[in-house]
Amino acid sequence: MICPDYTPSLPATQIQMWLRTLFKQEGIRPLPAVDGVYSENTAASVRCFQASHGLPVTGVVDFATWTAIRGAAEPVSVCTGLPGPLYVNCPETQLNTQGGYLYIVQAILNSLSPHFGNFPTVAYTGSYDTSTRDLVCCIQKASGLPDDGQLNRQTWNAMASLYNANQTRTPLDWLLSNGK
Repeated sequence: MICPDYTPSLPATQIQMWLRTLFKQEGIRPLPAVDGVYSENTAASVRCFQASHGLPVTGVVDFATWTAIRGAAEPVSVCTGLPGPLYVNCPETQLNTQGGYLYIVQAILNSLSPHFGNFPTVAYTGSYDTSTRDLVCCIQKASGLPDDGQLNRQTWNAMASLYNANQTRTPLDWLLSNGK
């Protein structure tokens, strides 16, 4: 029987991510590294899971182990993990364009503001106004993209990468105001 959710190109990474999620929730240490290498550390984590879930303790991820880990991790991930990716239609955006997706752009830009020294916030207007376009151009320039203000796939990816990278960092304005 083939597991339809088994991804042979990234099985170690997926197992490590699921086990890490479960172990964090259950307070089990050490947490497996998520490095895509099926090391002894990963095998030890698999054995720990197998022992606590009534599976043969082998350290090998067979179909039964894969299915059990996946089944245990998914409900926990929904409640504790980062949200899944956000897919947004990237229509051609001209100055003064209106659209619900522009609130998302403005929210991402505003969430980045505290992490950068002179990156102002923008008003939540749902409009691609001059201040929103100017900050999009700053993101593009900082990311090595043409700073043309277009909300294309590369620009969305750059904004998403910056957003994700800064979610666990202490904002710069807090560090500066507290003398760090």
